[in-house]
Amino acid sequence: MWCKNCNIDTNESTCPICGENTVEDLPVEIYWCSKCKTPIIHLINHPHKGSCPICGEKTKYMAADIRPVFPEERLLIEILLGKEPNEWVEKSVWAANSRYYIDGKSIALSSELFQTADTDQLAKKLDEYKIDNSYTFFNHHIKNFIK
Repeated sequence: MWCKNCNIDTNESTCPICGENTVEDLPVEIYWCSKCKTPIIHLINHPHKGSCPICGEKTKYMAADIRPVFPEERLLIEILLGKEPNEWVEKSVWAANSRYYIDGKSIALSSELFQTADTDQLAKKLDEYKIDNSYTFFNHHIKNFIK
């Protein structure tokens, strides 16, 4: 059980310090391992938080929550940002809110970028470059993440 108020782990349904109700799920934090090129999920009170369980290297805080970016979305983001299509095909790409992480480096996207985009041109480029949009590296990064 977790007290959100005191940020402590307890076995009680109410916090022994503040008396507030506790929740079953312990919060998690996401860290980035530069060596493995993967996000690492740690419980907030994990004793080895900040180190990679795969390689043992030191990690850096990334976000409170994260999701994988599938190749189709990655291609869309590359085109929206004026990058070379499939430039990041080999990269480990993740997202949290309006922030994308490419091999652990953060890029914020404004809602204006999506609102002002030429959708006809986007659709044309997505169709043109989808043939080279591979799942090979994406699958590798997901397997590493699951590990």
